Amino acid sequence: MGAAPFMIDDTDIALDRIPLTQGDYRSQLMSVSLTLGDLMIAATRVYKASSKATVDDCGEFLSFTQLTSNTSFDSFHRSHASYLEIWYHVAAMLSCRYSGPGSPQYNRRLASAGGSFTVRCEMASEIPRLPVRT
Repeated sequence: MGAAPFMIDDTDIALDRIPLTQGDYRSQLMSVSLTLGDLMIAATRVYKASSKATVDDCGEFLSFTQLTSNTSFDSFHRSHASYLEIWYHVAAMLSCRYSGPGSPQYNRRLASAGGSFTVRCEMASEIPRLPVRT
């Protein structure tokens, strides 16, 4: 559905983005996915081997409401909405590598840990299980 934006930094491959169109579910879904991909890229920059950072640089971080404000997110399919919200929380948690207790990044990390747990518990029947072999 929207995994590619989280795996590929589109600045490396220069693909045109699908323009956001009101009333077009696919474009709205992709818009949110690509924005989440951008957040994930920013949040994980400090984890790259080439990074010289010793502080978190994601001080400004969109809220999930801000991220979805130009879409009709409330009418998204529940499994899509849950998936996207969990990915938001993952990006938010990853945005804190160096910041300690009391910092905005650390508080965001704690809030998102709880947020991802809440989404997973409330939407357990809507989110497909991972195909894990035993």
